[in-house]
Amino acid sequence: FQGEQETYYTKSPRPHGLTEDVLREGSLFVKDTKAPDGRASTFTRAEGIRSFAAIALRPSPYDRPLGVVYIDFRSPHVFSKSEKEDLLKYILGPNVKTTKR
Repeated sequence: FQGEQETYYTKSPRPHGLTEDVLREGSLFVKDTKAPDGRASTFTRAEGIRSFAAIALRPSPYDRPLGVVYIDFRSPHVFSKSEKEDLLKYILGPNVKTTKR
């Protein structure tokens, strides 16, 4: 598209932050950010996010990650096993092998 400028972010994730954890683990499903282990952050509190799925985009396990996809909910949400598998397959592709998460 003529006149559009592409923006690339090359900044590394904050050490010990949520994005770094997702990149290390591959995915994270949080049912309630207000629970004691809910992974609340400044962003989730500011935006009223109560639940989320976070999935790392990585062409292969050995490649540099491309980023993280976040799917946010404004109310608590329990992710079923099939919902987790469907999200992983939809975001990562049909040939991905899902792991227990």
